Amino acid sequence: MKKIFWTIFMAILSIIPSQVWAQYNQVNIYPPEAASLMRNVDYPIGHLTGMPDIRIPLHSINAGSLTLPLEISFHIDNFIRANQMPGSVGAGWSLSSELQVTRTINGKDDLRPEGYCSTSTVPSNYYSNNFPYQQRTRQQLKYMIDGYADEEPDKFYYQLLRKSGAFYFQKQPDGSFKPIPVPFNGVKINYSNGQFTIIDTDGTTYVFSTSKIDTSDDAPGVDHILAWKCEGIKNAAGIQEITFHYLNNYNYLATSYSDRLEVYDDIYSYVGFDGDYGIKSNPEGWDGPLTVPFWQVTGAKLLRYAASYSNQLYCNRQNDFQNLGDYNGGTPSQLYNNITNYLTSEITFRGGSIVFLYTNECQLSSIQIKNTYGTTVKTVSLTQ
Repeated sequence: MKKIFWTIFMAILSIIPSQVWAQYNQVNIYPPEAASLMRNVDYPIGHLTGMPDIRIPLHSINAGSLTLPLEISFHIDNFIRANQMPGSVGAGWSLSSELQVTRTINGKDDLRPEGYCSTSTVPSNYYSNNFPYQQRTRQQLKYMIDGYADEEPDKFYYQLLRKSGAFYFQKQPDGSFKPIPVPFNGVKINYSNGQFTIIDTDGTTYVFSTSKIDTSDDAPGVDHILAWKCEGIKNAAGIQEITFHYLNNYNYLATSYSDRLEVYDDIYSYVGFDGDYGIKSNPEGWDGPLTVPFWQVTGAKLLRYAASYSNQLYCNRQNDFQNLGDYNGGTPSQLYNNITNYLTSEITFRGGSIVFLYTNECQLSSIQIKNTYGTTVKTVSLTQ
């Protein structure tokens, strides 16, 4: 089925990013710290991408063999996006101490039922020349078409000390799913009981929290984890050198809009012809609301999404579109999300601590560097 989208306007939202309401297979708004990490990995700084290196060094933490640079950096792509709201250090800016694992949700949430990691038809080895052809029943194909199953993995991102990258879950021969860095760089990523642990090539271990997580909902009671915050860093000897602390989660409501037209011009390639999955031509006539599933209506069709409803229009034998009025299928163009976001409050290490202070609007106002006795030795003030 060919599907053509005309987007009238895409995302106008309120206060900090989020996700989408209605079906948990659409996520287009993310917390600012998570979005900054995605931009830096997808569009790295360099002459090849045209992204300039704009950063301001503030301080540097030396904890045993580890060094944590404290700086703010600016990314042009993160600044110019209309649907990207500013983080705690301002629009387009990010703080280097925001170590985390985040992700872009493709299709359904990998970690929820019916997501990628729960779909039985996912192949276990994409690289083998001998892996068996994965046959799918018509029912399984319909589940994927209707959004009840998912074979598209989410893209995960990670930020370490002076290193960042991406990874995906890959199905193993025993049916389990293992995080695999892409491209492969020697970093080992483990996921168990909802917790990520990453071991760098120098033996440094990063533990990411199961409780300090940024989330977004797409329906009441349906939350999706968008970011796992770093709890602590251990050196190659297994000694905890750096520990992260966070403020109580900040909650807010985000609204996005996506008025659009959807034109379907080849329904036959979508549903086939057989039995319960075949096409019902003009099932209810041209008057009154449509109650049969959208996929059972034959011929070219057009959907108009506006406000919180959708009008369905489709083509009759004379090829002129007729309006059937409101139709409740699909995703509405006005979407709401409840967002929870954790901000770093303090970083402790053997030589002291760093304290982050915020305004009532969650804007970073100052950073205090303290020694082992709790005495402030340096203060960095920010005005936004």
